[in-house]
Amino acid sequence: MKKKVKAKSSEKYTKTDLGIAALTLAISGIFLTFFASPIVAPLFIIVALIFAIIQQTKNPTKTGKSALIVGIIGVVVYIAWLIILFRVLLPLAQQAMQQGVL
Repeated sequence: MKKKVKAKSSEKYTKTDLGIAALTLAISGIFLTFFASPIVAPLFIIVALIFAIIQQTKNPTKTGKSALIVGIIGVVVYIAWLIILFRVLLPLAQQAMQQGVL
């Protein structure tokens, strides 16, 4: 007679699922920083950081650590892009509009 072994609910996912998801979201967030609205990219990056932190607290892996690093880099890139956008590119566009170029 064979006994059925039930998997625990915590073993539902493999040990690196959150790390892989976090890394994917972090890379997508960096990409979306330049090509999407300013609201979408930080959502991806914040969710990536949350997933990476959960991964590192429950089961530290290299994927989770790299996702955490890429997520932090994503935050820095996003802030730098906003500074460049509002300090440099917007005034240049306003000047061009005043001169009738655009």
